[in-house]
Amino acid sequence: MTTFKLLLMTFIGIIAADKYTKLYNLVCDTSPKWAENVTCDLKVMGRNVVFANMEMDVKRPLNNISVHFQIFKFYNQFRPFIVDVSFSVCDVLSKKSESNFYINSMLRILSKFSNAVKCPLNGHLYARNLEIKYQYFKVFMEEGKYRLNFYFFEGYRLNSVGNATIYVEIFQKYIRPTKKNNSDNKSVVAI
Repeated sequence: MTTFKLLLMTFIGIIAADKYTKLYNLVCDTSPKWAENVTCDLKVMGRNVVFANMEMDVKRPLNNISVHFQIFKFYNQFRPFIVDVSFSVCDVLSKKSESNFYINSMLRILSKFSNAVKCPLNGHLYARNLEIKYQYFKVFMEEGKYRLNFYFFEGYRLNSVGNATIYVEIFQKYIRPTKKNNSDNKSVVAI
């Protein structure tokens, strides 16, 4: 590896480490024929740490659940941004289909926080203490406000199960300026 490539990778790593993500809104909507006892809320754990919690009881087993995932970026209004994919969750979980980078990233994140690990999905489903970190998206997202839309269907867009919309802000880490020690700058006056 050349020195230039090594320096470039180090510089990019330093830039990526200086950013935070913060969830600032979560909206869930479900179909009453598929789910009940639905809760969606944000839990503030610290100044820049917010967790999302989503829970629901599934009334009927979800045998062939599909997801349509979109990312929007805020430019005076939310506009489509890079990602707009649809996939079958059951095929991806059972490794029957080839999945792309976005799907793999999303499932890797959800597997840490959710109990939805194999199909059919039934009973009590949850995603607890879901924290969206900048490291998950640093490849394609820069500073700004984003809206992540998840539309869930049983079958391929046949029966809507519900949707979840997560609002995220990526911002630069604030570094508090340090006070200068004035004892070093004293001038000596000879009399």
